[in-house]
Amino acid sequence: SDEWTVVPDQDALAADVMTPRFLEDDHTLIVDGRATERDTRALYLLDLRSGRLEPEPLLGITGFDSDASLEIDRQRWQVVGLHTRAAGRLSVWFDERLAAIQKAVDAALPGRSNLLGCGRCLSTQHFVVDSSSDRHPGEFLHYDHERKALRRLGQRRPWISEATQGHRSFHRVAARDALSLPLYVTHPVGQSPADLAAGAKPTPLPAVVMVHGGPWMRGHSLAWDAEAQFLASRGWRVLEVEFRGSSGYGWRHFRAGWKQWGASMQDDLADAVAWAAREGLVDPSRVCIYGYSYGGYAALMAPIRHPGTFRCAVSAIGVTDPTLLYTAKWSDMTVQGRRHALPELVGDPKTEAELLDAASPLKRVAELKVPVLLAYGGEDRRVPREHAERFLRAARAAGVQVEPVIYDDEGMAGINPRTMSTSCAAPRPSWRDR
Repeated sequence: SDEWTVVPDQDALAADVMTPRFLEDDHTLIVDGRATERDTRALYLLDLRSGRLEPEPLLGITGFDSDASLEIDRQRWQVVGLHTRAAGRLSVWFDERLAAIQKAVDAALPGRSNLLGCGRCLSTQHFVVDSSSDRHPGEFLHYDHERKALRRLGQRRPWISEATQGHRSFHRVAARDALSLPLYVTHPVGQSPADLAAGAKPTPLPAVVMVHGGPWMRGHSLAWDAEAQFLASRGWRVLEVEFRGSSGYGWRHFRAGWKQWGASMQDDLADAVAWAAREGLVDPSRVCIYGYSYGGYAALMAPIRHPGTFRCAVSAIGVTDPTLLYTAKWSDMTVQGRRHALPELVGDPKTEAELLDAASPLKRVAELKVPVLLAYGGEDRRVPREHAERFLRAARAAGVQVEPVIYDDEGMAGINPRTMSTSCAAPRPSWRDR
């Protein structure tokens, strides 16, 4: 019609906020949301006339938010299936023929996650298969359903041999307040518990805790990870913790991280190290921490909050003072974000200054007792260079050992957040601190 009708009007940070995904017909919308009885997000049918959700979800995964990518038949323009993630990738089909095709492809490519792309899904015999695993970066294949034949089209990183890659494992470990923490571990080749003989115990190895950015996002899965595999190939066991505040694991897990920068969000990282040490996976005297963006902040805060747990810290494009999120003049943070989201998620600088000061590596820099590597892009507008400049001045005044690596002409996109490589051949040591 010519008139707009409001269906829901919701706070973006509310537990039951819904995201529209696909219009099934004039009165039915597929939405991603959270019903009152569920902790995790699921896919539902929403009746646009009544504004009510169907009581049973189209898809719900215990312990994980739906995070679904819809597969749409381009001829009939209807949803026929979806791809999503639990610990690893998986597919769900609403059509029996497509479900049978998925089963046939999985049987031909065992031990893999095999996502089917189809276009005219309900009528075609041709499918593109995106196949990967924790040890395989992935390849694309053509599947001819009529001939039951697979043909390779191309491979990601073909120079990498699956035999040289370590297994990744998923765990849920208890934080000190009993919150369940999802944890992904990358093991060097032959060092995964699954690789060992029955009854054999793993060897405690040096470890790197790798902290994702955001922080309000899902950071990891069981998919192949370039950085984790690189570190594992050098003998490190890599711990990737979905600390509280990470999304993708339910409302309680996300909500538990509000205003916990430098506090329980930080404790979660140390608790994961303690669990891995108890399991005999890591040598607790040989653990370092590395992250980018929020992860870079956490890497700086970790030796302050938990002295003795980490031997070194690598902070790439890291926030060095939460207060600068509100005051930095050269930043792409929106006015709305500073005014509404950050005070709720991090803290209100007007009424909670002490909370922000306690969570500031800059203001507590003298407590750093381990070597720190600091990497920044001079043109970064997400985490402006002001974070690095202030921190370096304060660290030097306090006698803290910091090695800066600055890429003058790079922004956050220039410093790859997964590899810390840049489009430049090498950093130019022209910044005032060098």
